[in-house]
Amino acid sequence: MPKPNPKTDLSGLLGAANRAREVERPRVEQETPAPQDTATPEVQERRINVAVRESVHKPLRLYSVKSGRQVRDLVEEAVERYLKDVGEL
Repeated sequence: MPKPNPKTDLSGLLGAANRAREVERPRVEQETPAPQDTATPEVQERRINVAVRESVHKPLRLYSVKSGRQVRDLVEEAVERYLKDVGEL
């Protein structure tokens, strides 16, 4: 039977973990998180995946880069306009 390797043997690893737990470590004070601005309500979001034709996707991506806006913001704005036009928003 081969001699157990302390670096890979489970009992050796557990022994190392137990010894590491016993090592005294300096305590680091936890930073208190900065208070969040309560004036802005949290916006709830839902994720959807939509496939669009390449003939729509490419100009959308190009316009996104030119305007410095994210595609998601452009699509959300377009959907909001559409829903307002059809009276659903």
